[in-house]
Amino acid sequence: MASRKHRHSLSGGLVRTFKKFVETVRTKGVNEVHLQTEIDLTHNEYNNFQKLRYFGLVYYADKENRKSGKWIVTKLGGMFIRREIAIVDWVMTEDNHIVEKSVSKRFIDEHFGGAYDIDYWQREFGFTSSTQQGKLL
Repeated sequence: MASRKHRHSLSGGLVRTFKKFVETVRTKGVNEVHLQTEIDLTHNEYNNFQKLRYFGLVYYADKENRKSGKWIVTKLGGMFIRREIAIVDWVMTEDNHIVEKSVSKRFIDEHFGGAYDIDYWQREFGFTSSTQQGKLL
């Protein structure tokens, strides 16, 4: 049976889920969050959360035990939340691997139609650049 390709867009809803995750990291003070016990995600947010890794924004906290339920914000994710970089609009996956990316990219505020406080995110999320488990960005 041939594998299928799936297109995943970095939608406004997915970006809002990412913001909620980053807020939880900031509140907790540790770059490691358990999705089922430490953050209040809707059913839809929880089911789509893993798509954020296709865009390099989050990753498993424990590479050896991906089913631990714990995730971290990556360095790329920190740069995106602070509007230092733009991220591709969509990725195409096959067998859980990225096989194609869009050429077009957008900054985080472009997902919100101007209702995004850049100063707040740059000020409040100006952590060090560490992506290690247990450390802030």
